[in-house]
Amino acid sequence: MKAVVVDFDGTLYRGNSFEDCVKMTLKSCLKKWHIASALRISAWVALRKLRLVSHARMKYQLQPVLEKRYDKQAFLLHLRLHINQEIWEECLQYRALNYHLCLATAAPEFYIERLAENMNFDSFCATPRSKVPYNQWKENRGESKKEHCLQLLAQADASLELFITDHSDDLPLLKV
Repeated sequence: MKAVVVDFDGTLYRGNSFEDCVKMTLKSCLKKWHIASALRISAWVALRKLRLVSHARMKYQLQPVLEKRYDKQAFLLHLRLHINQEIWEECLQYRALNYHLCLATAAPEFYIERLAENMNFDSFCATPRSKVPYNQWKENRGESKKEHCLQLLAQADASLELFITDHSDDLPLLKV
């Protein structure tokens, strides 16, 4: 079976979903008086803005609080409302031709999992939850994204036919 792999942020999704999740969750925490969570989110964002931590480190640290506090339904609706319809229509054309559709992204799996299911993707690969120590954890981008994606496709007995992206970070997968 042939497969189409589509990147999410900036490609299928018009924007940066992690940034949107952080903003929406922070607003919700403030509105619901979850002050400790709001402070934790604000502190990690500030550390990142000051370039004292990497984006990956901030993502690792924020995932547990975001997953606990984000509004699942509202955020899914937000994501669906900002889908690039032109790219999505192209994906649906390949689906009609019986291609395996795989969503591949550096965004966190805690919300990508829900979105991929909601949009009927055959598979997805995303940044894993922060369940292992940071030095053992890998953001799903670059070589890691390529390896994870190819492994998923092999399990589905599918071969990469087309990869849709707008990121130079995806060069390892584009070279396949």
